[in-house]
Amino acid sequence: MSKGAIITTIVLAGLLLAAIVAFLVLSKIEEEPEEEVVVEQEEEQSLEGISGTDVYTNSDWGFEMNYPSGWRPETIADEETAFSVSFVSDSQNYEAILIDAFIPEEGDNFENAIEAQKKELAKQLELLSEENVNLGALLGYATEYRASDYFSEIGYLFYFIDTGSAWYQISYTGAGEQYAINKETIEDILKSFKTI
Repeated sequence: MSKGAIITTIVLAGLLLAAIVAFLVLSKIEEEPEEEVVVEQEEEQSLEGISGTDVYTNSDWGFEMNYPSGWRPETIADEETAFSVSFVSDSQNYEAILIDAFIPEEGDNFENAIEAQKKELAKQLELLSEENVNLGALLGYATEYRASDYFSEIGYLFYFIDTGSAWYQISYTGAGEQYAINKETIEDILKSFKTI
């Protein structure tokens, strides 16, 4: 699989996950008005922070990372040069973490790949912040985006990591207030990424 196809697959997987979350949020909001009031009250009562973590380990790709307890890990792609796994919340709060990994081709440049990814994301999302992050022995690059429309707001965190042998994009998507509630904890979870 070529580098362009892998990057395109990774971008599309992330955007597909974001679209699913947006669809679920919008379909929940577009219910009948009487039901909407009840749903909003239930949402306010059910908004909770993350209460614990489990560890996901992938020895084939040589990494591990914490993820919220109760979220379901599901492998999306597992090929020789690319891997993708999602962690989806069981709650009605429409949150997910996605880890995409691929082996770069000889001569590929990590910084150029990040810039290309940022350009793709900027076509649909508003960039809120970007910074270098320390992930133990690894240096990563973090960006935060937001998508807003008339009905909702969705937040996105992306971490880009070069381990030397593979490149990783770790993303978190959360809707509305739940994103704000869990953002700090999710940042700690994303920073738990390490090679093994």
